[in-house]
This record gives sequence, C-alpha cells and structure tokens, in this order.
Amino acid sequence: MNQPSQRPGHRPGDEPDSDPLAAGRMLGRRRRVTTRAEPPPEREPLGPGGPLRPERAEVLLGGGHLVDPPDRPAPRFPQSRVPWVVAQIRDALDDWRIGPGSTVITGAARGADILIAEEAYARGAALRLCLAQPPEEFERDSVHLPGTDWTARFRRLLRQALRVEVLSDGPEHQSRANAWMVELATALSPEPYAIVVWDGRPGDGPGGTADLMDRLGYPAGDPRLRVIDPTPDRSTAPPAPR
Repeated sequence: MNQPSQRPGHRPGDEPDSDPLAAGRMLGRRRRVTTRAEPPPEREPLGPGGPLRPERAEVLLGGGHLVDPPDRPAPRFPQSRVPWVVAQIRDALDDWRIGPGSTVITGAARGADILIAEEAYARGAALRLCLAQPPEEFERDSVHLPGTDWTARFRRLLRQALRVEVLSDGPEHQSRANAWMVELATALSPEPYAIVVWDGRPGDGPGGTADLMDRLGYPAGDPRLRVIDPTPDRSTAPPAPR
C-alpha cells in the first residue's frame, strides 16, 4: 500500500471525519471496543551504511502533557511547539525501530498522546488506546481545543486503533488510567519502552504526567525512556502563578 502524499501544511486528521463516538456510549468497566483498523502504511527499510540500531521495541508506552489552552498563564506545551515535539518523537521511534510488530499503548489526549500514536501508526505499529473516560466525555475534556484539528485527529485514531478501551467512571480517573496503562504495558513486556512529554514539574492536579513518571519508575538516563520537554525557553516565558 502506498503511503499517502503529504501536502505542505497537511497534518494527519485534516480530512473530514465521520463520528465514531457512538461506539463507546455503552462501554462498561474496561470493556474493549475493537475497531476496524485501516491498514498501516509500509515503512521504508533502513538504508545500507546507516547507524546500528537496537533490537526493535515490541511495546511502547506513550504519554505526557496536553497542548495548552490559549488562556494558560505560563506556557507549558503551546501549539507552536508541536513540530519540535514531533521531531523528537520521530527520533525516539527511529532509534527503537518502532514499526510492524510493535504495540503502542497511549491515552489519546490532544498533544503527547495523539502525536505519539500518529507517528507510531505511520510506521506500522498497532495502537492500543486507553481512554480515562467514555469517548464523548474524553473528547470534551481532554481533546477538544477551539480553532485546532485535535478532535478530527482523535476520531481518526479511534478508527485506526487495533483496540480502544475505556476505564470505568470513578474518582481520580486520570491517576487510575496511568496505573492501568503501566499495568497493560508491563503485562506485555516487563521492560516496556516509554516516551513521555514532560516539563519535569509537578502537574496541575492529581494523576498528571509526573504521576505517570512515578509509576514507570525508570531512573534518569534509562535507555528505555525518552523524556521530551515541550516548554519554550523558560527565560522568556511568563512566571508560573503562585
């Protein structure tokens, strides 16, 4: 299958989408929705003479910060940083040879989750999306951002994923979702690889990216972990509110 051509300024998910959310309205506790996945595009093989690569990572956990809403007082992951973060994600996926035979587990929120999922799927990896809420609620709370295409991209990933699973409602659902994803990843591989888009600071509330890092438990510099700081130069960013 030939990979679709990319127009200047084109992003995954720009195409009109049908609404796949109805499939999730009746989901129960961790009930699985298996969607009809689109065939992944073929990945070009590494050229001769290229750098040596480690063994392919069979399981990758992806997560991290949402792209900022426009009223965030101190920028953490502004929309303008998306291209730079995508470049860092691509480097990690290339280093770990993510592709056919790899499974990527992520939460599908706008920003880190969607970017990791899109790039992994483009390389032929299977997607396992873990939603902290039913799809319509999750889209409202963790995806939609006026004036952007994150909603269309989220809905496209729902169609492309091999599995879409939803955590049952309950308190601190994001913290529980972090624990759930780490549990799923370590059940598939005792030492999964991980990409985490994180500024290194405590989150805005319980269950954020810092909580995900704690649950992973990887030390700094661990070769299985790639941390990407999406924050603009802090010397020019406004101070964080006290």
